[in-house]
Amino acid sequence: LIAYFRKVLGRNPDWVWTQRSSKPLQDGFLNEWHASIPVGGRAIEIDGVCVVQLRDDLIYSNEVYFDRSALL
Repeated sequence: LIAYFRKVLGRNPDWVWTQRSSKPLQDGFLNEWHASIPVGGRAIEIDGVCVVQLRDDLIYSNEVYFDRSALL
């Protein structure tokens, strides 16, 4: 998982991600997170969740949910 997240988050190195909590699911976990995203001269603060599902130690699904209206 660490290699996957390094690759995904490496595309946006100025974003700051903080894990708030995680909850186990039958085949993975629900991850609650907070992101601070620099836009222009300010940072936009966003909370969201992602559902990560695993099979044989590989991610087969990663769904991310957040309100993106602050980015528009």
